[in-house]
Amino acid sequence: AVVSTQSTGERQKVIALKKMANEVQKDHEQAKRGLKEFSNRMIQNIKTREDELLAHLNARKTTLDKNINGKIQQTEDKLKMVVQTKEFAEKIQKNWSEVEILNVRKQIVDRLQ
Repeated sequence: AVVSTQSTGERQKVIALKKMANEVQKDHEQAKRGLKEFSNRMIQNIKTREDELLAHLNARKTTLDKNINGKIQQTEDKLKMVVQTKEFAEKIQKNWSEVEILNVRKQIVDRLQ
């Protein structure tokens, strides 16, 4: 009877240990799933933030490109006006007499400005 009681006690220990091992396995699997879900959320958050930053960066570049292109156009327009003014002044100097220039002085000054 003593041996039977001891073997029953050992069987119960084995059953308890197997239960414990099973619980440890379940906890391990649950922790792995939780870690995977957390990692996936963090990766998604990073991707979302990356998309937001890229959109902001692209918008900034577009704005800067427009500003630069506008300034280039303004500079080209001013340069064109300077060249036309220079050509106009050279034409006047070459083809007009001093009296003719003085007669239309106001129009010439207006045009050169």
